[in-house]
Amino acid sequence: MRVYRVPSEYLEIFSSSGVLCTYLPEAIDATLTRTTFALIRTGGTIGLHRAPLAQAFAIISGSGFVCDADAHQRGVETGHLIVFEQGEEHQTCAATDLQVIIVETNGQFSIPEDFFNEENQEEPNLILDPDN
Repeated sequence: MRVYRVPSEYLEIFSSSGVLCTYLPEAIDATLTRTTFALIRTGGTIGLHRAPLAQAFAIISGSGFVCDADAHQRGVETGHLIVFEQGEEHQTCAATDLQVIIVETNGQFSIPEDFFNEENQEEPNLILDPDN
C-alpha cells in the first residue's frame, strides 16, 4: 500500500475560470481500466479482500482508515490517494461518510513526481491549495 497526496491546480486553458482540478494517476500498459464512485457511510466498510486489479483509491471527502492483511491501520482523509497492487489484501473503514473514486486497471499506475508520497517524508511537499 502506498499513500499519496494528489496535486491540484486551477485550469487555465480554454479560457477557463474558477475550475480547480485534482488529478489521478494515468493507467499505462492497460487493456482494462474501470472507474467507480463509491460512498461508504459512517461506520461502513469495504471488507478485507484481495485487489482484483491494481487499484488507485482517491478520497474525495471524508476520513477513515485502510488496513492490510495484518490489520496494520493507516488513517486516510480527503486528498489522499491509496495505491494497492493487484492481489494486495486490504480493507477500508469510514470514520465519517467517505466519498471515493476507485480506478482499477490491469496495467500500472504512472505516479508523477508531483504526487507527494506520505510514506517518504524526504520527498518535497505539494502545495494542495494553489492560492497559498
